Order: sequence, then structure tokens, then C-alpha cells
Amino acid sequence: MVIISKFVHAPVWLKVSACSVVILIAGATDGFVRLSRYVDAKLHDGALGTATLFYSAPRLLEIGDQVSLESIASELRVAGYTEGTANNIGSYTISSDAMTITPGHDSYFRSEPVRIRIHEGVISSLDSIASRQVVQAYDVPGSCGWPLPAWHSAPA
Repeated sequence: MVIISKFVHAPVWLKVSACSVVILIAGATDGFVRLSRYVDAKLHDGALGTATLFYSAPRLLEIGDQVSLESIASELRVAGYTEGTANNIGSYTISSDAMTITPGHDSYFRSEPVRIRIHEGVISSLDSIASRQVVQAYDVPGSCGWPLPAWHSAPA
């Protein structure tokens, strides 16, 4: 009660200053809460969901190529694929001598799943899972890179 009594009898400039400070604090708090909710919603939806990404050229695998399943898996991880669990870009599974690659619906290149079999470090077969036919070559997606900044320009 004493504080209110002192405030009522305070000079006008002090009342205006105190009200201004309260309004500024309330406005800053409101802005922070709105920004926090916006950031939380963006992170929940996926922060890079609308980003434009650039990919390098795909790597062509053919029957007879010397390659390891680990090196193919490494390239797929860099391209955004995940092991075992399906995602929008694609997934893969590895067994002792084979790998199954399943592109997702957001895969930019190929929609056909394939099984790659390796024997003694060499690709022995490439089989289309959908058509159950042998494929002579298969393009493994290239690595994902970040978009170029707006100020970047190609050399003349």
C-alpha cells in the first residue's frame, strides 16, 4: 500500500518513465515468446525442410567393379541415406555379402530399389528388386552439398 501511495504522489515524469519501462519489458517478453514459438515450430518441422541442396554427380557401379560394401554405405550416408530405417531420401541395408538400396520418394535420381552382391571385393550381381531382373549398371547417388551463398557468382 505504501508503494502505491508513493507512486500516486510521484512526479509525472517518474510515472511516465516507470510506465514506459513496464511497456518495454512487456513488449520484449512478448517478442521473445513469439520468436521462441516460431523457432520451436521450425525445428519440429525440420529446420532444413525447404532448403535447396546440391548433389554431386552419381557414381556408376557395374558388375565387375572392385568396391566394398562399406565404401558404398559411406557414399550413401553422405548423400542423405540412412541404414535400416526408411527416410524421404532413401535407405540401405547391409548383410555379409550384399547390400539393398531403397531410394525414398524424395530421391532425386532413381526410384528403383536394387540389391548389390559382392564376391571377393568385386560386384558379382546387381539385381532390381522391383522387376527381379539383372541390372548391368546402377547409379549410386552423389554426395549432398550445401547451397551456394547468394553473393557467390560463377567465374566468367
